[in-house]
Amino acid sequence: MKLLLDTHVWLWSLADTARLSKRTLRMLHASSTELWLSPISVRELGDLSDGGKFEHRGSFTEWIEQILERTRPIEAALDHRVALATRAIALTHNDPMDRFLAATARVYDLVLVTADESCSPAVASRHSRRETVHAVRDHSSDRDAVTQGTDQLRRLRFHCAARLRVAASRSAGVG
Repeated sequence: MKLLLDTHVWLWSLADTARLSKRTLRMLHASSTELWLSPISVRELGDLSDGGKFEHRGSFTEWIEQILERTRPIEAALDHRVALATRAIALTHNDPMDRFLAATARVYDLVLVTADESCSPAVASRHSRRETVHAVRDHSSDRDAVTQGTDQLRRLRFHCAARLRVAASRSAGVG
C-alpha cells in the first residue's frame, strides 16, 4: 500500500504514536507499505517549529534532514500536475496546505493518512477509487476511528479531532 502521510500523522508517527489508531500503526509498519511524503509537510513542520509547537534537537534544518535520512520516505514531488489538481479540490476549510496534500494523493494515486476528516472527500475522484484513512484514535469509545473511502467517512461521527486540537493547544503541542 502506498501511503501519503499528512503533516501531523508524520510527526505523531515519529514522536507521539499514542495519538494514532492501531490500524494506522499496523499500516505504517507493514513491510509492504511505501511511505510517501510531500515537501508541503516539511514546510508545515518548519512553521510549527518556528511557532514553538514542538521541540527538537539542534536547528530545524539539521533535525529534519536527520529524520528524512532515518525514515527515507518517498518524496511526492510538488510539480505542475499537483498544482493543477489543487484547482479541483473542494475542502470545507480554506487551508492551501491541505489542498496540496489532497491533490498529491490524487495525482500519485496514494492513500492519504490524515487526522483531518475534511480531506477525505477531496481525495476521492469520479475516475478512480482512492481512499483516505482517518488516523486518529477515538478515545471516547476506546476503539479505532478509521475510515476508508468517502461513503464510510460520511457515516462515521468524529469527536476525537476537536478534542485533540483543544488538548494540544492547552499543552502547547501540535494541533
